[in-house]
Amino acid sequence: MSTWTACGTLDLDLALPVRRRFLVHRETYQQAAEELLVAMKQEMPSWLPRIAHLVDLRTARRFHSLAKAQAEVMGIDWRDLMIAGVAYDLTLAYFGCSTMAHATQEGPVLARNMDWWPERPLARHSYVFRELDGPMARTTVAGWPGAIGLVTGMSQHGFALAMNAVGDGTGLNKTGYPVMLHLRRVIDDCRSFDQAVERVAQQSLAAPCLVTIVGTENHQRVCVERTPTTCCIRRAEGDDPLLTTNHYQADEDDLELDAGSLGSTSCGRLAAMQQLLPTDCRAMPDDELLYVLSDSQVRLGITAQHIVMRPRENRMQLCVPTSLVS
Repeated sequence: MSTWTACGTLDLDLALPVRRRFLVHRETYQQAAEELLVAMKQEMPSWLPRIAHLVDLRTARRFHSLAKAQAEVMGIDWRDLMIAGVAYDLTLAYFGCSTMAHATQEGPVLARNMDWWPERPLARHSYVFRELDGPMARTTVAGWPGAIGLVTGMSQHGFALAMNAVGDGTGLNKTGYPVMLHLRRVIDDCRSFDQAVERVAQQSLAAPCLVTIVGTENHQRVCVERTPTTCCIRRAEGDDPLLTTNHYQADEDDLELDAGSLGSTSCGRLAAMQQLLPTDCRAMPDDELLYVLSDSQVRLGITAQHIVMRPRENRMQLCVPTSLVS
């Protein structure tokens, strides 16, 4: 018996002006504001909204109209959404994630747990967001109403990415670009797998992170292991699974690991995925991947989403733990 529940899809028409794009989903957005945004704000220092304008300036106001349009529909302050977009950079200790990139007979598949807080309201308000350019989904994102940045997404240009948290002991890089907002730029702007890898690898970031990126061919599977200012690229070995949790693996001698609460379970979850996966992963359907992700040795208490992405098909399946929504 499965322990996950499939999530719904919200389509956003890119032909509409940004101020009208979210109106069709007004009720869904307002419900998220009443529960999810309230829960997130309770976990954040009261002074954080003061830096929303600084984030707006650092990102050259790229996300300003998007934040204001969603905030208007939700009946909240746009600054709350801007701050939520940089939550990862400011509160690393709340995040985790376990990610698998497999070579299959139908091309690469990227499957991951999103371990995020506050897990229960996040699960209750999780949706697949498709930005439609005519009948085609230009981008597909596993997210929630009001999200500006992203941690899991896919582009019609043949690549998908998933971000895992990691600590490097250096703290916040105040001049770097917010991680979740940069990944939003990558999904929106990049036109190929190679370009996505380059953009993730080269940008100066506000915080360290691990970003798994897959394309449409099985050799296109990498994990870009980032500190705010340096990068190592770890590649899949042949058709072996490329696994990522919350510690550096590419060049551990040169990258200082701040294990903290993330590192305490990171290696155990990595070993569990290795043991649970079959010897030959080339024919694994979505359900088998979800069984691995939902196993008690891999799933954390803050696991809010299970996601499977297949870029060659431009298809995403998003599920949440049933225990969080029942």
